[in-house]
Amino acid sequence: MKLFKSILLGLSSCLFFTNCDPLEQVGPRLCPTEDFVFTKDDVDINIVGENPGELSNNSEISLNGNGVHVYSKFSEVVRWKIIFEMLDGTAEKIYSGESDSINVFWYGNSKAFPLFSKGEVKVTVDVSCRDIVQRSFKIIENPTFKAVDPTYGMLVRDWDLNGDLGIEELGVIDLTWGKDGFNWAQSATVKYMDSIPSPQGGYYLSFYDKKEIPTWYYGTTGLDRAMGKIYKEKLEVFTPISPDSLWLNLYVSGVQSYENTSLELVWGLGSETETYVYTEHLNWEGWKMISIPFSEFKKGTDRMTVFDGFNSNDRSYLGFQLGSQPLQDTEAQASFDFVIITVGSPFFDE
Repeated sequence: MKLFKSILLGLSSCLFFTNCDPLEQVGPRLCPTEDFVFTKDDVDINIVGENPGELSNNSEISLNGNGVHVYSKFSEVVRWKIIFEMLDGTAEKIYSGESDSINVFWYGNSKAFPLFSKGEVKVTVDVSCRDIVQRSFKIIENPTFKAVDPTYGMLVRDWDLNGDLGIEELGVIDLTWGKDGFNWAQSATVKYMDSIPSPQGGYYLSFYDKKEIPTWYYGTTGLDRAMGKIYKEKLEVFTPISPDSLWLNLYVSGVQSYENTSLELVWGLGSETETYVYTEHLNWEGWKMISIPFSEFKKGTDRMTVFDGFNSNDRSYLGFQLGSQPLQDTEAQASFDFVIITVGSPFFDE
């Protein structure tokens, strides 16, 4: 009733004044001002990565080390939307906002699985109340995310020679500090396998242990290789940043015959007093993408409130700790693939 009265007042007042927009009296402006100009020449759509260049109609792009950058600077704050879509309907990714610029990087990621793959794609740039801008192009190699811009995120490792903490050799493991990783367990078996791959394909990490009597803890394996260097070169780009705006994403696979398996992700900065942990009961069968904002990592009971990246010392690491939850057990197994940090949102929207 109050809204109806406000509309009537807005309409009646416009009877006595010129250049009055009654809609503006009761809600936000949906369109830019009349002075705002936007044409196809005001937006840059470029291929970025290993083979940069302009993205034109009928371009062919390999997403193995490349992506697309959409950029535009506006004269005022406007509403905008960018839509990437496979023409066969298998994948879609939408970015939107209300700002005075667009600065979006895309590397074949979609709103949900499956990712974009080889085939025909259309990208649409839609600024409110203005003509849309479109490009059609062809993906000739599937996405690997191995050379993403730091404002998008950072591929940590996928166990297929990709990522900033890449492995030494396909299928061959060297769990010594400063090489492929580490193994802090007396009996746990750590392998690189490709028999039942994740949706990202290729090799993955498998972690298994069996005890004589039930236990809460089996051991920890993880990534330590040149973490200090990575912090200086990549992770410092993310600081200062709220831990709510930074996500750790990875595929995790469980075996439900080991029903009490739990996973602890450990963000270790070189000492026990600077160790942040995220715990999850691994209660699903097969591969699943999990995404955790860094604000969910805890030191004791305290959530991470400031993201400081990794220390520059040589003891920083990302650990995958195998345990039991809610009950002690004698056997546990988990597999991991495609560890990627993303900025602003999780890897998948759904």
